[in-house]
Amino acid sequence: TSKATIGAMAVCGRIVCSPFSSWRNRPRLGVSSKTFDRLQEEAEQPKHELSVAPEASISSAFPPGSDPPPEWAPVHELLRARPDLLASIASAEDLEYSLMDYSDVADLSDLVLEFFPENSSPGVAECREMLSHKGVVAWKATVQGDERRENAGIAIALATKAAMQKFLGVGTLDGLRKEIGAPMGIAFDGPDSRRLSYLHSFGVVSELRRRGVATELLRRTLEDVQGRAAERGEQGLKALALHVPAYNGPAIR
Repeated sequence: TSKATIGAMAVCGRIVCSPFSSWRNRPRLGVSSKTFDRLQEEAEQPKHELSVAPEASISSAFPPGSDPPPEWAPVHELLRARPDLLASIASAEDLEYSLMDYSDVADLSDLVLEFFPENSSPGVAECREMLSHKGVVAWKATVQGDERRENAGIAIALATKAAMQKFLGVGTLDGLRKEIGAPMGIAFDGPDSRRLSYLHSFGVVSELRRRGVATELLRRTLEDVQGRAAERGEQGLKALALHVPAYNGPAIR
């Protein structure tokens, strides 16, 4: 099994990375019930035709040699039906950005299946919990002119200790304390502490990659997390941590 990298993006822009050999797949809650949750959720949703992503557009989070996943997200159907919309998106500035809410649960659960291997993707139930948790900061990118505002990109940060305890495994939390908290002098104290945050999920649909959309989503998420920490009168966010598999060169770069 490939090792992975655990890193911290400091607010000043410095990247700190070190090996975390016990990491394999991000521990997620609700994975065992994901299939049941999805079937239940999809029974209430309008059906849309699925296609398979071209091999060249597969997310770099998938191990080398993986089969391209189905394109679950409804935004693909929109971009195929409206090539004028796709042609009008030259850069990140051509999309709209907003906070996610409870109505985005189905879209989020679809997108993470495209962005991450199935055994490390949250199910519908966990997506629902995340979008209703006060310690989670979740941003989305949508296509201008899309009345349905289908999600085309996401960035989700666990901004409090309570959120990390809820959605990460014990091993991951221990790794954050040892690899990030201790070396950077970050106290991992109360449940509402916001000095250390964790980037849980992050991605953009294949048609809109290499336009700066991911960078813009990350910038907005980071600013939001920093702002919420400042509102509490704390010293502020000191680091945003994330896990990256060793084979995911684009994410590490």
